Amino acid sequence: MSMNGIVLDPGTTYYIVVDGGNSGSPLCYQYRLTLSTGSCTTPAASGAAGSNCANAININFPYTATGATSGMAIDFTGACKETYNGGEDVYYKFTLASQKCIRYNVSGLTAGATVYLTNGCPGAAGTTCVRTSTCRDPYCTGVIEEPTLPAGTYYLVVKADSPYKNATYSINVESLTGDDNV
Repeated sequence: MSMNGIVLDPGTTYYIVVDGGNSGSPLCYQYRLTLSTGSCTTPAASGAAGSNCANAININFPYTATGATSGMAIDFTGACKETYNGGEDVYYKFTLASQKCIRYNVSGLTAGATVYLTNGCPGAAGTTCVRTSTCRDPYCTGVIEEPTLPAGTYYLVVKADSPYKNATYSINVESLTGDDNV
């Protein structure tokens, strides 16, 4: 049995019980108990850039930056949500004044991540998933083209695949319709 990703409160005493069963007779079992700590980070304050929809990082085309999920909140819900994807989230936002074709990619990942594109704030009523792009190999690059995004506000969310596994990355978003005005 293995238990990973358990977050414990500092200053609290925890007990581990190894139970050999209820047969009433003495039983001998061999087992190995290994405890280790990872680098846990405190989730970002709700006002930190990229920590949620209200504080999403605004994208103007063309947009290129590096980012990291370390210390960000784990609160992505609603549209596109995959049940196994429980890592920290970084929110980006762009608004299109008219229909556009855009291209985006996330590269140089240091841990697995998923990129979600939604047509509104994830979790808000009426928001739908436009695209989900999953990268399980930390070194893969995925280039996504969306040929016809109608006018509106969109969110790109980069989500680490596991809690407290920092995914650093480069992100590039651009318009393919001949102009870079959003």
